[in-house]
Amino acid sequence: MPIPQSYESIPSNAGIESIAHSQPWQGPQYSQPSSVHVTQQVQVAPIVLYQPKSVGLALALTFFFGPLGLFYSSVIGGVVMLILSVILAATTFGVSLFFTWPACMIWGAIAASNYNSAMALAARGPTQINKY
Repeated sequence: MPIPQSYESIPSNAGIESIAHSQPWQGPQYSQPSSVHVTQQVQVAPIVLYQPKSVGLALALTFFFGPLGLFYSSVIGGVVMLILSVILAATTFGVSLFFTWPACMIWGAIAASNYNSAMALAARGPTQINKY
């Protein structure tokens, strides 16, 4: 097969000199990205994860049901006062109920209030305690 005339006039080392004198290939050049600081203030509403207990409802339940109404605000208080009220009422022919019934009302109101305070404090998150 004959070589075309246009290829015969090109010297065999024509492109090698220009490649030989150029810089060696170093691959793609990457630069370190500049640091980006994004600041954004986000205000998050506190999430209430508990149902607050009503002090008024605790008083009403203990007024009408005595130690049984105390179970609304304090299970331990309800158990203690139920056992105590039954034992004392049996030994005093019911006279002790004039003392244990108001004690249940006071205990129920205080327990409901303490529960609400403890849950509000827990909802605020952890606090730092400084020890010296």
